[in-house]
Amino acid sequence: MSRFYILLAFLLIGVSTLQGQGRRYRYIGLQPGASLEIVDPYYPVESFDINVLPFVFQTPINTVTDFKLTTIGIYRYDDAPRLSAAGFEVVFPRFFKAKERFSEKSQGWYLAPLASGRRDFYRNLWETRGALEFGRYSEAKGAFAFTFNLQAGGAYQFHPNRKPSIVPYAGINLGIGFWVKQKVFVRGGSV
Repeated sequence: MSRFYILLAFLLIGVSTLQGQGRRYRYIGLQPGASLEIVDPYYPVESFDINVLPFVFQTPINTVTDFKLTTIGIYRYDDAPRLSAAGFEVVFPRFFKAKERFSEKSQGWYLAPLASGRRDFYRNLWETRGALEFGRYSEAKGAFAFTFNLQAGGAYQFHPNRKPSIVPYAGINLGIGFWVKQKVFVRGGSV
């Protein structure tokens, strides 16, 4: 699993140094949310998950597409509340309206493919998710921005003692964060 995190770190560094000249904005924030697995006989419908470790990092790739990485720490709320899962998700928001300049803050409506992976300690399984995310970044007042998004997709669950299963799910996330404008330094120079 450590190789995976090393690969993810290189991917994040590589994407954050792509294209553009001068200074660019990076979004850093919190995106707490909740998701509900629609059909799962081992997970009662009256139980839902809340992401309590919702750290977000986002950087532009070009004038219409960004790269977003979110950490996941799921707190399961039911008869016995507990931290039940941990992981991450990668999203590539594609905004409906392009920025005039690469160095501007990303804002407006977007649609994005989403991929995530997590380890569920409560149910003893590994899970990968593929989904579409539809959301909006509010127009930033100063450095701060508000976000919300809706997710819908499916989760492929790897169980150690039984057959893998596919489970549909839906989620909603609200976020607050701030845009940081910085230079990227590469081998003695800045980009």
